[in-house]
Amino acid sequence: MSQLCTWCGSEFEPQVTGRSVKRFCSKSCRQSFHAACRIWGEEAFGAGEVSIFQLQKCIARRARRTQRDPATEQGKPTGVHAGGVVEPMADAR
Repeated sequence: MSQLCTWCGSEFEPQVTGRSVKRFCSKSCRQSFHAACRIWGEEAFGAGEVSIFQLQKCIARRARRTQRDPATEQGKPTGVHAGGVVEPMADAR
């Protein structure tokens, strides 16, 4: 069953690998989506719409989801220790 790419809206046949269903038709669309999210986040932080604490909570939530499966433990986001404890990131400007 085909679906629409989250980024460009093109129709594609999703492949299920691991536990996730693919949302993008290509690597380029996935990278564009992530680049746009990063830019949006940096602009929101710069405008005072998002705090460092809120951003760190996002990382901690991701770590908890990642740690549910020991096989993906190496995929833990940077700045998060086991148990989802966030450490201050030195150069996160």
